Amino acid sequence: MVVESVKKVKNIVSEVFKGYASNSTGGCCGVSLPPEEQRQLKRLKEGAQAEKKD
Repeated sequence: MVVESVKKVKNIVSEVFKGYASNSTGGCCGVSLPPEEQRQLKRLKEGAQAEKKD
């Protein structure tokens, strides 16, 4: 179960970097992602920040 979660995060992160690398407007990473993936990314970021606080 943890492995699946890690794979999901890895896939999302790689998609974000692909979008960032191909984004010529100089926008922030995640700008070129569809709205649903932007929400997932936001949840991941918030989760990572919460884990760092512990």
